Amino acid sequence: RQKAATHVEEEIHNIRMALKQEQDREQAVAQALAGIDQLRKSVETGLQQTTELSTQLRVLNGDFEQHKARQHEQRIAQLEEQSGEVEQTRQTLQSLCTAVEQCKPWKEVE
Repeated sequence: RQKAATHVEEEIHNIRMALKQEQDREQAVAQALAGIDQLRKSVETGLQQTTELSTQLRVLNGDFEQHKARQHEQRIAQLEEQSGEVEQTRQTLQSLCTAVEQCKPWKEVE
């Protein structure tokens, strides 16, 4: 009888230990699932931020390209204006040179 009672107590103890191990495993799985869910949320937030940053970068890149184009257009207009001024100055100088040549009192008579 004593032997049977000891055997029953051992079985009860083994069942309790197995139950405790199962509860520990369930708790570990629940913690792992919570960690996975937190990681999923972090990834979703990261993806959202990446999408937003990508959109902002495209907008900034477009703005920059427009700014560069405007700068080039302004520089071309400025160079064209300077080119016209240089041509006008060249013509003026040429006219002056012609006038000086015609007005030289020391011009030799052939």
